[in-house]
Amino acid sequence: MDNTKEAHKKELQKYFLIIMFILATLLRIAFISIEKIVDYQYDVGVVTISDDESYDKIYNQDRSYLKEARHLDYIMTIHNTGKLPETNKVQHYHPPLHHLISASFLKLLDNFNLSSKTKLESLQILTCIYSIIAMFLVLKICDELKINNFYKIIVLLFVGFNPLFVIMSGFISNDMLVSMFIILTMYLLIKWYKNPSYLNTVLIGLILGLGCATKTSIAVMGIVIAGVVCFKWLHSLLLAKKDDPAIDKTMLYKTKKFLIQTLIFLIIATPMSIAFPIRNYKKFNQPFVYVVPPKKDLLVKETNAFKRYGPFSRELFEDEIHEENHNIFSYVIKSDLVFSLRASIHFHLLLKFLIILLFGFSLFASILLLANNKNPLITILIITCGLWLISFISFNIDFPASCTMHAKYIYAPIAFLPILSAYYLQEKDKYVMSMTIYELSTMFAIFSTIGILMNII
Repeated sequence: MDNTKEAHKKELQKYFLIIMFILATLLRIAFISIEKIVDYQYDVGVVTISDDESYDKIYNQDRSYLKEARHLDYIMTIHNTGKLPETNKVQHYHPPLHHLISASFLKLLDNFNLSSKTKLESLQILTCIYSIIAMFLVLKICDELKINNFYKIIVLLFVGFNPLFVIMSGFISNDMLVSMFIILTMYLLIKWYKNPSYLNTVLIGLILGLGCATKTSIAVMGIVIAGVVCFKWLHSLLLAKKDDPAIDKTMLYKTKKFLIQTLIFLIIATPMSIAFPIRNYKKFNQPFVYVVPPKKDLLVKETNAFKRYGPFSRELFEDEIHEENHNIFSYVIKSDLVFSLRASIHFHLLLKFLIILLFGFSLFASILLLANNKNPLITILIITCGLWLISFISFNIDFPASCTMHAKYIYAPIAFLPILSAYYLQEKDKYVMSMTIYELSTMFAIFSTIGILMNII
């Protein structure tokens, strides 16, 4: 009887997980169907779109209306000329994969009798697909870590309904595509660690290369991959030596296999990763590691380290994002919850309180798992989050501007942290703690959805 009840409970959890995924998908579709391509985004190239004629101006790259070297101009340049931009200004310094895909999509739509408005707004279909795939991949990572459906629901409640993840489903910049590639790289890396086959090696090299051809920030994953490969190699040698200290041929075979896999990975990933940087170095003398310096009016003037990087700031209690904001922690939280800006201050504070609690628990769980954890896959996930956060802080030290503090730059660790929470809760098997996080995640999903719907309806 108990087994029947348990089986029924698991079946209900499975269906609930599917329903939540469908609802999160529909929320993204609703968003891109109602919001315009210029809403909530940086450096699109157009501030507002007032009428259908405005879309025609964008399509024809009317310089009195469309700013040069922004994301829309990048896409339209490829669409209209069939060539990459002849400058590396503003957004033109980015690798072109996302903009090439977007321009090709517009070329496909040109074959139909559609208005400029319909074609340009349809660009959000691509980024919405990337967002849905990223959400699905997060759940696939949970499967690889053997996280059951109850705890996967906790992950999905956060990842599926997080305002940042919904808004990025409509970003026409390269941010959503590279975020999807980062999560896909992590998923494939976990699969490779469990089964270091040549096929998994090829797939990781292909996806990392495509990611680098989208945005160079994914190079952080190259560091993670290098570390994991070295650890796996050393671990396999130790196991071989432990099984039979006299078998040197086995160790030689394993070393040879890892070297061949490394060579295959480099042959696949390197050309896609360095082709565009080499092109820009030759044409513009652009350094291989390059970011366009922020505008002077966006630079952070605050030099006090605690005010800049400390966890407590009065900016957290403001209900809007301002260009003069300087506290990274507050800016990340506010840019994650940008949808609630039109809501009341009490609603805004409630969402901030919930996300801080969930983030805080994730960090707490990560520290405990790192200190007492026997699963190397979890260690890989924690170290990846740590490297991304270090990279993010370093990025803000080198480029101290309001725009560089946006939560979109740490999409991956924000997506990975609830996985670590779910794994910790499942391992500890504490009912009260699990139900508390489940209820907090449910509240966050409900109020985030309300905030999103308040903006798009």
